Amino acid sequence: MDVSQTTLLSARGILDERGQLLSADQSLSDLQARCGGSIPGMLAVPELLDLCSMPGQLDLLLREVSQRLMAMTESREWFESHL
Repeated sequence: MDVSQTTLLSARGILDERGQLLSADQSLSDLQARCGGSIPGMLAVPELLDLCSMPGQLDLLLREVSQRLMAMTESREWFESHL
């Protein structure tokens, strides 16, 4: 692939937690309309919806890991204080 001929596209929008597209810039708005969607309405591009849900999934995973690490630290501190 010749990088000098690569075109980068960007789009911005606001989704709620259910995947409803609440607002969008012109490029995303046009794509939403071409895919049969509306604003407000469910994001009509499944691939984009999947990508948009990833940060939330990662956030939940990181929160769970953080909680487990805190619990392990508290358990170790309790154990060490009772030796």
